Amino acid sequence: MPLIYLLEAERLLFRLFLLMVIAGLVRRIVLSFRLRPAPAPAPAPVSFVSVLIPTRNEPTTAAITAAAALTHPDLQILVLDDSDLTHPALARNQALVATLAASHPHLQITHLHRAAPTGAKAGNLNHGLTHARGDFIAILDADHAPAPDFLTRLLPAFADPTVVHVQARNDFENRSTSLATRVQALLLDGLMALEQPLQSQRRRPLHSNGSSCIWRRSAVAAGFSETTAAEDLELSVRAQLAGGRLVHRADVVVPCELPDLAGLRSQQRRWTRGKLEVARSHAAAIVRAPLGLLARLDLLVPAASRLLFPLLALLAVTMPLTTFLWLRPLVYYSPRQDALLLGAVTAAATLYYARAARLAGHSAWNALLTPALIALLFGLALPCAAAFARGLLPGRPHFEPTRSARRPWSALLELAAALAYAGFTALALHRHLYPAAAFFAFVTVSFGWVAGGALLRRR
Repeated sequence: MPLIYLLEAERLLFRLFLLMVIAGLVRRIVLSFRLRPAPAPAPAPVSFVSVLIPTRNEPTTAAITAAAALTHPDLQILVLDDSDLTHPALARNQALVATLAASHPHLQITHLHRAAPTGAKAGNLNHGLTHARGDFIAILDADHAPAPDFLTRLLPAFADPTVVHVQARNDFENRSTSLATRVQALLLDGLMALEQPLQSQRRRPLHSNGSSCIWRRSAVAAGFSETTAAEDLELSVRAQLAGGRLVHRADVVVPCELPDLAGLRSQQRRWTRGKLEVARSHAAAIVRAPLGLLARLDLLVPAASRLLFPLLALLAVTMPLTTFLWLRPLVYYSPRQDALLLGAVTAAATLYYARAARLAGHSAWNALLTPALIALLFGLALPCAAAFARGLLPGRPHFEPTRSARRPWSALLELAAALAYAGFTALALHRHLYPAAAFFAFVTVSFGWVAGGALLRRR
């Protein structure tokens, strides 16, 4: 009997969560029409800038070359290379830095290699901070290639002494490569072209994206946390609890690349675990902070949004049980009610991403891929639900690189789920449960898409 009560609680919570999602999307769509162009910048502070490029076993030519072309006069570039000694990226990065240093005598560029790296990206950045001399710290991931005026356009925001961080928006050079990259671009346009600019304009808390950004040196004086997989979010929360303000500049665009499905799976697992780690470690400080209720909620939203994954995972487990009456529910939700709710979510999300696509300078028709985005999120539910649970528990952080040559064999779990749901689809058809069969087929495709993309990745 307790099991049925837990089941009913999960079913009710999932529906309430979807209603909150609908309300939040509609509210953001309305508020987005109040977005205004960035005001004319004040004169940029006269400052020395250190550009940190953390990398490990990955091509870094784009970021290094772009950093060397930055027009700011007082500049130091540190290539923070944690690559394995036998990996070809190490030699390529060393050669490129040596070539740039020789051909540009006034360019201050240094290659720093840690033979025994610890602390993942946060540890690499902390190592770089010990060598950085700048009043401001710019961070570029390996595939991020800003325009030469990147620093001169972002630095003026620091004329406001309360601003501790300025973030540029990313666009994606490979957004049209595959359905997976198109859907990822749609998702991230929603974040970077609508959500974050809206939060920034309203002077509400937001978080750093970890690259294509500049930090005030005083804000990173204590370093990046090596106890979480989301060091960028952790520093964002810490800086805002200390009274600092983060700014997002959607008009400054930095091109980069999106990962394949295997990389996305690793990335989302890492982000999910990291966001829960940050919420767990800072929840008490956020509750006690002298901030308004909405501001405190904003700081907890990154973790709360990840509740989607365990709810979807539980839905995947319980839906067959209730459909085939292997477990008889106490409350009956008709297929028409569920269809209306899912239709409302899809419609609200489609309008939201259409608006975001337009703000990002792309066609609103891209939002027709919203059903594929929902399928992708469902396909990620099992690995991200596991990461959610691990993030709630204390323990040493595990950094899972986005780009790796290894196949994630744990994706066999999603493959098994896809095969199980194919069986459920056939059973529902056999019993003439056609709405359930359509839903089960959708879940089959979702799990199969993520599992196939992860297991069949090119080495």
